[in-house]
Amino acid sequence: MLSRDIFSFRKTEMTSLRCSMVLAASSFSLTILVSSTASFMIQAKLTMGTMLRQKKAINSLLVNAE
Repeated sequence: MLSRDIFSFRKTEMTSLRCSMVLAASSFSLTILVSSTASFMIQAKLTMGTMLRQKKAINSLLVNAE
């Protein structure tokens, strides 16, 4: 009787451990997704800023050329 209780406890423990591992893995992948999205947004903003600066520089060069 006692060994069966220990076995069922072990089984429950393993199930909860597996659930917590799955939760940890999913939250970790969600964190990676969020951070990669944030870095992509930052990269896009930097690229847009650089493009706007280049456009202003080209426009000023064209105005100066005329």
